[in-house]
Amino acid sequence: MIVSPARQRLRALEDATFGADATRISGNIEKGSGSHFARLDDAARRKFIAVDRLIAAEDAVATTQKTLELAMSNHKAALAKYAAMESQTDLPAVVIGEGA
Repeated sequence: MIVSPARQRLRALEDATFGADATRISGNIEKGSGSHFARLDDAARRKFIAVDRLIAAEDAVATTQKTLELAMSNHKAALAKYAAMESQTDLPAVVIGEGA
């Protein structure tokens, strides 16, 4: 699994704040009542919130890029199929962008 830059920043912030051996649940710092995270001051907590938002944004960009790549691939395949069909019919070729 590729670790995003934001996730790397989060891990570095967690290690610097809580230590590399901090309690983790499924790889995430314990944030519940009584945890070290729960005792952070507002300024420190804002740093974690900012990194969490950065992670969400990176995830959204990655998902969007994958969706765009799939759409571009589907578009290219559809164009090729249409071009093949167009060349095998008696219908006039469609020219886009030339006078109306």
